[in-house]
Amino acid sequence: MICSPPEPLLEAPPEEVLATVLADAERLGLDLAGTLRTYRVVRLAEDFMSLAPGHVSLRPDQRTPMPGLTLAGDWTAQPFLATMEGAVISGRRAARVVLEASPGGGGGRWAAEDLSVAHNQLEVAAPPSVVFAVLADPARYPDWVVGAKEISSFDHDWPAPGASFRHRFGLGPAAVSDVTTVLAADPPAELVLVACFGPVGAAQVRLRVDRSGAGSLVTMEERPVSGPLGAVRGARLLDLAIHLRNAESLRRLRRLAQGQGESSTAPDSGTSQPRRVRRGAAKTRSRPSGPQQRAQAADPGVHAG
Repeated sequence: MICSPPEPLLEAPPEEVLATVLADAERLGLDLAGTLRTYRVVRLAEDFMSLAPGHVSLRPDQRTPMPGLTLAGDWTAQPFLATMEGAVISGRRAARVVLEASPGGGGGRWAAEDLSVAHNQLEVAAPPSVVFAVLADPARYPDWVVGAKEISSFDHDWPAPGASFRHRFGLGPAAVSDVTTVLAADPPAELVLVACFGPVGAAQVRLRVDRSGAGSLVTMEERPVSGPLGAVRGARLLDLAIHLRNAESLRRLRRLAQGQGESSTAPDSGTSQPRRVRRGAAKTRSRPSGPQQRAQAADPGVHAG
């Protein structure tokens, strides 16, 4: 297990780290205390990429100016955090770079994959700050994202990079539970998410809010990045389905931002529960106050395993 932020646990005795992990697992419905036989705490405070604002843009691309040198690893440019899944994606991208550079290396096939981005735009008669306020409220996502059924828990510091919410997603009776995480945020202009859909895969979603006259121009781009979704990138029927779903999602977002949608209670109001968010679902993550501490807070730097 990876524990983040690391600061509260870096100097804690192993027994305290274990107690924290077991308590978190119990809140998720996992009874590790009854099955755990042994454990070891590994403290690596500096071995992970920081998720503080501005760090995502520092990740290098797999392609380098030096002929024959290609980069790969979870620290390079890819849509996930510093994870094994991100490392796999970076490896695929590195392989693509190598193939494109080789004689007759199939660059055309990879180029076709890159076109698999559903791109939607919509004018909204509300300023960017109002539109982004809807995006900044995880309790509202079932109100506008087509297929989102329920938010089971969320981090109170959403939409800070690294913050996440757990959701149920599906159409009709079929639904899966998974998590959506903030990859990057620049309020009120941009929000980049990684949305996971269980066995279906995951997608990177980029929401851009630009001022347009007295209102806003909202752009939504979605790219499948892993699982069956990522495996069939470039399939026109899949692109069309995502485009149509996101077009309806943006129309719902517009109604909310313009004040025509059903109102939800803010997640931190303390008076009532947000609509379609289970009671007691909010989570609070402690975040250090100093600039350097904030830069390190997103580093998942303590492992207990």
